[in-house]
Amino acid sequence: MDDTPNDMKRPHFMFPEPDLLEDLLNLYFTHHPACLPVFHEPSFRKDVASGLHHIDTSFGACLLQVCAIASRLSIDPRVYLDCKTEASAGWKYFSQTTSISRSIFRAPTLFDVQFCCLSAEYILGTSAPQAGWAVIGLGMRLAVELGYHRHRPQRPTVQSESEKRVFWILHFLDRHVSLYHGRPFCIRDEDFDVELPIDCDDEFWDTGNPDMDFKQPPGRLSRLGAFLHHLRLSTIISFALRTLYGIRKSKKAAGLTTNAMDDSISIIDSMLNSWFNAIPAHLRWEPSLDPNPYFGESAMLYMSYYMLQMLIHRPFIHKTTPQSLPSLAICTNAARSLSRLLECWMQRKLMSSFVINMAAFVAGIILIMNMRKRRVTNPAYRGQDLEDLYRCLRVLQSVESRYSVCGRLIHTLQVLADLPCSDSSSSSSPDSNGSGSGSLNNDLSSIPVMSGYVLSGREAPPDFAELDPTLFGLAPPEERWSEVDLSVFDGEAMNVWAVPPGGAGEGGDNSWIDWNGYVNANTMDIFQ
Repeated sequence: MDDTPNDMKRPHFMFPEPDLLEDLLNLYFTHHPACLPVFHEPSFRKDVASGLHHIDTSFGACLLQVCAIASRLSIDPRVYLDCKTEASAGWKYFSQTTSISRSIFRAPTLFDVQFCCLSAEYILGTSAPQAGWAVIGLGMRLAVELGYHRHRPQRPTVQSESEKRVFWILHFLDRHVSLYHGRPFCIRDEDFDVELPIDCDDEFWDTGNPDMDFKQPPGRLSRLGAFLHHLRLSTIISFALRTLYGIRKSKKAAGLTTNAMDDSISIIDSMLNSWFNAIPAHLRWEPSLDPNPYFGESAMLYMSYYMLQMLIHRPFIHKTTPQSLPSLAICTNAARSLSRLLECWMQRKLMSSFVINMAAFVAGIILIMNMRKRRVTNPAYRGQDLEDLYRCLRVLQSVESRYSVCGRLIHTLQVLADLPCSDSSSSSSPDSNGSGSGSLNNDLSSIPVMSGYVLSGREAPPDFAELDPTLFGLAPPEERWSEVDLSVFDGEAMNVWAVPPGGAGEGGDNSWIDWNGYVNANTMDIFQ
């Protein structure tokens, strides 16, 4: 007779057939974004080959989560619940792990923390992505209980390096999801002191020679470089959430006033520009390089940069302060650039993720906001912003069948933009040729993005050619900040900037010249 309590019984997992399991593992480790390296691949494959998933419940749950994530890339009908519904891809594997019972007195393991990372990643693509935030919090609590957040001066091992990786992945997820959902962090930056993971590919962790372990061969670039540089962006997200999106009580405790808030955005922009300029040379945006082995990693870094630009400046757009003008320009141009990057990502048929889906949605919201402002004076406006919005919609629609949350995001954008919702499966811009590719689809080398720099009264105008390499030889925008006292802008003057005429900014490479012409014609009294 089995005396094991009901909540302690070992679950009976149903794993994929051996051939399908091998295909899913190959898909996961080949196409999975390098920004979330949860596992040391050689060790993981060795454990699977030894049958550990049939013995260790925690590892078996991790394997099922890997299968669930990889199923979103698979065309094998066996990954669907009924062998035909794409929206159910991976659900048969994920659902087996949702009812696992675990004693609260059992010490957690590395597999338990890794399971939380994988589970949160899959949940963020479902129709209830908000549940991922709680799973990330659980994983962070388990990691802290195990001491993964503390510095340990010892010789690196596969175990210790895996522990560092999983902590930083939870940190990455926590910062991004908290920023998207407007929720507090699981852990503050001052509460951990663990160092960043070693910049070394998996195959060089255990070489058989202790003196050569965890050392990247000279002249060979590590694929972990993008992940490490992305982690440095998380620090900026932390500062932005505390200063710009914090509740009134926390801002007061930190001594933040209205003037301090204005200074904060200048500080954040300087931090963001420093991060941008420090992107490694091999991860710079090179659309002309085909094939580019680092295209996915490079695109992810640039997408995160543009998205953070928009999220930082979005709160200032509707305020009647001197900050609203540059914030509006930065958000709009970042959204346009991001829409083109996303379309290039879609054309490469790379694996999507919650960061990419949210980037398309945030860019779409900014573009819609700009269109609605212009329609105040020109109800028939259907300029560049609409074409870029269709780019974002096409990106979301390309993965809608596998990521349920994208359907809700598409519907939200269509309603806000007054677009027909019945044609969600075949949206194309008015200028497209029906195949979903407009005139700018392949012209990704000229992404005219403003730097996130915001001028303060104590600093000189920035060199846009140096701060923003994505200009790629284009003439920098003609700026007049050094000639303008922005403090003279009152509410009536700000309306000039909020609702420009429909033709302003639609001149391709000459859009800034057109805009300056509009400024000169309508704001003479202000500048004199």
